[in-house]
Amino acid sequence: MAASAGQEGTLCGGTSAWPASAERRLQLRGAGARCYYVLFDRLMAHWQRAFPARILEVSYEGLVDSQEASSRQLVEFCGLPWDDACLHFEENAAAVNTPNAWQVRAPIYRGAVKRWKNFEPQLGALRMLLEEAGIVVDD
Repeated sequence: MAASAGQEGTLCGGTSAWPASAERRLQLRGAGARCYYVLFDRLMAHWQRAFPARILEVSYEGLVDSQEASSRQLVEFCGLPWDDACLHFEENAAAVNTPNAWQVRAPIYRGAVKRWKNFEPQLGALRMLLEEAGIVVDD
């Protein structure tokens, strides 16, 4: 993302000249990923406004916590009939052409839920940026 001079301190902005402080350089190094998420959130909001009720956002945590309810919501949203096999997708014998085929054959992975909490102190700057952008950060 290109930034013009005078934007230092603005959301996802910065100057073309790096600050002298090594700490500040380290803070800005991750700015690309932080800004990517803010821009992703804004893009999704745009598509939600452009196509109301046509895009379903599914929460990973919601899916893991309540697989059946989330799956039923998704299938209904797509206008498809419910099939109990949706709850056991890992048992589907259809061919899969992906380097991660083993993931397709495994049940929903629950181990990553709330794993970010292990890094909460290091994620303070990201959390602040997201909150400043109006993005709700769930604990």
